[in-house]
Amino acid sequence: MVITTFFTAFFTCIVYLKIAILLLKKFIPKGQPIRLEGPENHITQKKNTPTFGGVVFVFISLITHIVIMLQHNEMKNIFLWLPSLCMLSYGALGFYDDFLKVKLHHSNGVSAVVKLCIQLAIGAAIAFCISQYHFSLSKIWIPIIDVKIQVNSIIYCIWGALVLVASSNAFNLTDGVDGLATTTSIIVIISEIVVLCFFYSHFSDNNSSSLEEVSNIILLSLCFSLLGSLFGFLIYNKHPAKIFMGDVGSMSLGGFIGCIALITRCELLLLLFAIVPVLETLSVILQVSYYKITKNRLFLMTPIHHHYEKKGWTENKINIRFGTLSIISCIIGLLLLYSSMN
Repeated sequence: MVITTFFTAFFTCIVYLKIAILLLKKFIPKGQPIRLEGPENHITQKKNTPTFGGVVFVFISLITHIVIMLQHNEMKNIFLWLPSLCMLSYGALGFYDDFLKVKLHHSNGVSAVVKLCIQLAIGAAIAFCISQYHFSLSKIWIPIIDVKIQVNSIIYCIWGALVLVASSNAFNLTDGVDGLATTTSIIVIISEIVVLCFFYSHFSDNNSSSLEEVSNIILLSLCFSLLGSLFGFLIYNKHPAKIFMGDVGSMSLGGFIGCIALITRCELLLLLFAIVPVLETLSVILQVSYYKITKNRLFLMTPIHHHYEKKGWTENKINIRFGTLSIISCIIGLLLLYSSMN
């Protein structure tokens, strides 16, 4: 079933993206505004490239989820809707951000304060639902020592909101080089699929094996649907990109990945699974902090992928090296997960 879901999403995404690119070039010929303070070659190489590509894989994943929920008669199960709702909510915010950029012909969209407040509200709502429907438990799992800490709903909502906001923004920062956010997301989602396939029962405190099995099938199918869509998207998004995913894509991916991490209680391991987005975020924080203290720059430019672009790395080289780092880090994370349970 999941294999069929993967290939259906893959080919559907290829077809719809072809149509989307033609329509976007016709109705929004100027494409996504390029950040003027970014690498100089971006202004010429990426000019007039269509954006909003993330709408396609978000739409395909949502339709797939609805079909699967109907098949299993689980349409009223709020818990199983959460990954899609999280992806859709952050995607809608990203879409509005992209819309403002295109409309105003400027690289700035929604203000940082407004965006953060909305992200926190969405994150808190999703975390609250998880605390209520994830087998009626709110627990934070600490890997290596294999300890689950029981917390109340308020603390879990704060924790969950921080995880989702951090994940959404981290993947948004990663989207600055052709194919990087797509490749990184594929690797992380594959890691989360491994967790769902082999370790999900370890985190389940539910006594109903039938419910656990249905939950696992639906979550896996959703992950494979998004994975297939991303492989299809990568065909058009690899360098030189024919379409960008935009904030609608990167923020929705970060939200989805963060939500699956919360559901499987592997949010701390997400620091390893999503090592590239983590490093991208840290580079920005360090750059800003260092500049405020010394009035000098620690990196040539942030996020960190732009630093290496300034040093002469090609976008393909960045993708290969960052992707390799991501694969190695995910393997280490899965090995730590395995060792924690044995």
